[in-house]
Amino acid sequence: MSIKNNGKTIGFKIDREIIEGLYITFDLDKVTDNYNNFNIKYDSTVQNEIAIKGYNKKNVIILNFKLDNDNHVQYIIGKNMCIKEFNKIADNIVPSYFKDKIKEFLNKYNQNIDTKLFTLQTQTNNTYYSISS
Repeated sequence: MSIKNNGKTIGFKIDREIIEGLYITFDLDKVTDNYNNFNIKYDSTVQNEIAIKGYNKKNVIILNFKLDNDNHVQYIIGKNMCIKEFNKIADNIVPSYFKDKIKEFLNKYNQNIDTKLFTLQTQTNNTYYSISS
């Protein structure tokens, strides 16, 4: 997925599409690359607590969960995500804790996201999505 960050278009690495407009990354190498490419930092974290960072990148929300040092989950949420489809996702695909946080951030930032379409691109074993109008 390509996202503009400080005026530059940067590839955001994902592992898979859950539904149209909702993507997940959990591979630690990809997550680390995304942290570095988008300057995502956790100021301080409390042991045994999930740290959450959400970013509104105009067209999408990047929602990051740091479960512990070795387990991180990132969701990319687009304006075109269908809430009805999202609510039907089984808890074994997106656990209810993550669903609740996604809804919370989506509600918080929904007014600031422009509608765009996602198109698939692939590059050397990594899947990227481009955002186009």
